[in-house]
This record gives sequence, structure tokens and C-alpha cells, in this order.
Amino acid sequence: PATTNTESVSLAEISDDVQIRNAYDQIFPLVRNKRYDEAIAGYQQFIAMYPNSIYVANAKYWLAQIYSVQSRTEEAEREYLSVAQQYSSSSKAADAWLKLGQLYENQNKPEKALNAYNQVVTQYADSTAAQMAVNRLQALKSSN
Repeated sequence: PATTNTESVSLAEISDDVQIRNAYDQIFPLVRNKRYDEAIAGYQQFIAMYPNSIYVANAKYWLAQIYSVQSRTEEAEREYLSVAQQYSSSSKAADAWLKLGQLYENQNKPEKALNAYNQVVTQYADSTAAQMAVNRLQALKSSN
């Protein structure tokens, strides 16, 4: 009986993981279909319901992307920073730093942009984002 008890716990955990993944996966089609307000509500609800989920960093990243598209730069910056700093081991962290650099460039804040791009290059040297950051750093240096 003891083994069936631990088996049922792990089955419950697996079923929870599947349920959480399904909840997360249902939001992105809203982004794809440009239903941004619904997607924002979906991601915010997801984060509130599953604050310890491995998908929180991704949810925050997509929130930042939506805010960026909507020119809500303060909210975008907040969410990108959250992903980059609080979820630095996430697959989205390097991209978040890169997007922050682009956000700062668009706001004509070259010092902040340089800092963000340098974060990508130093922390995530082997990433695709790092190569893009190197290109942006070179462009910024040549424009000064």
C-alpha cells in the first residue's frame, strides 16, 4: 500500500503538470490573433494561479512583448526586467535582456541599452540573442 500511495502522488503531480501546461498553451493563440487584452488577462491570471510554474518566465516574457507592441513601455520594461533578473536561468532571460536593449534604444537611452546588451553578451555568450546583442553594440558604438 505504501508504494501505491507514492505512485498516486507522482501521477497527481504529472496530471497537474499537464493541466498547467494546457492552461499556459491556451493563451498564446490569443497573442497570435492579436487579441492582446484577452492575452494579457490570460497571462496575468495564469501567473496568479501558478506562481511557481516553470512557465511563469515565459508568461511574463509574452506580457512584455504584448506591452511593447501596444507601446506600453513602462509595463514592457517591468516584465522584461522581471524575466531577466528573477528568472535568469530561464530560456527567455537572454531574449528579455535583448528586448530591453531594443526598448532602451527606441527610447533614446543609449547607456541603458548598452548595459542591457552587455548583460546578454556576458551572461549568455552562446545564445543567439548574444550575437544579436553584439551587432547592436557595434551599431551603437559606430553611431557615437
